[in-house]
Order: sequence, then structure tokens, then C-alpha cells
Amino acid sequence: MAGLTCARELMQRGVDVVVFDKGRGLGGRMATRRAGGGFQFDHGAQYLTAQGDGFSAMLKRAEAAGALARWPQDREEPTFVGVPGMTSLAKYLGIGLSIRKETRIEGIVKANGRWKLVWEGGNETFDRVVITAPAPQIGALLPDAHHFNVPLGTVRMTPCLTLMVGLHHGVKLPFVSRHEPDDC
Repeated sequence: MAGLTCARELMQRGVDVVVFDKGRGLGGRMATRRAGGGFQFDHGAQYLTAQGDGFSAMLKRAEAAGALARWPQDREEPTFVGVPGMTSLAKYLGIGLSIRKETRIEGIVKANGRWKLVWEGGNETFDRVVITAPAPQIGALLPDAHHFNVPLGTVRMTPCLTLMVGLHHGVKLPFVSRHEPDDC
């Protein structure tokens, strides 16, 4: 979502933008997975809430466009889910952008004051590059001597585990979503 939002902002300011995504679809952590038996799982972000005015306004625009819907939760702030899955918000943010899916960037090299992106079977040079992948993935793309590699190497990531369970329709559960305060 960060990369798509940045790309939209740049495009709206007249910058030619190309978005690369290594996946078959957009969304990263806003992933929707389908499984046998008609099951669908939002296994990254299960829902969204907004604290800032700008993000809240964007969520409301996405809701008006049919990409999001309100999810009834016992929360003070509005809670949104993607329709029909969380990838819908990424697709909404990607409208009008030049997007190259299934392109895994393997390296980024400084070349004549510009940046060359290299992938299997191709490469292209750009004036500027914005990377929104997790820190360990960014470090693997940059040249060994790049000054970002030292701070990127100090980033520690904590895993987030997701259990995807398909239940028969009508099963009563004690909760729909649960967050343990001690887990932070």
C-alpha cells in the first residue's frame, strides 16, 4: 500500500511512474488467498482503521468506489475490509498506474547518475527509485557498498503468524477478531 500510495502521489504531480511487483497480484500484506471449498482468506491485513485525516479520506473514497466496506466491530473508529478481499484496496490504488507484475527485481545499480533496475531477462534505468519492501529485502537489492546497508542491517523484524481455518457456514464463534494486548 505504501508503494502504490507513493506512486499515485507522484503521478498526480506529473511524474512518470512505473511500479514493479514481484507477485502475480498487487497488495503485499493486503493479500487475499483462495482455497478449495470456496474459502477465501485475508491473511495479511484483516481490516483497516485510520487515525490520520488523509488516510481516513482515502479509505472513504475507496469505500465510495466499492473497493472497501465497513466492517462492524466494537471499535470507536470505523473499520474497513476489502470487497471482495483486501487486495481490492491495492487494485483501487493501482488504477491508472503503469504496473509490472511478476517482476522480481534482483539488483539496483547506480549507472551514470541514474539507477538501473535489473531483473531476470531485463533491466531498465530510472532517475529515481522508491523502495517500499521490508528492510531485509531492500538490503539484498542494493550494492554492497551502499550507505543504507549498515542501518538496514540493524532492522529486526518480528513475525506475524496467521492461522487460516475454513469453517462450515453458521458456526458460532466467541469472537470475530481478537488482539492480545500482551502480544505487542
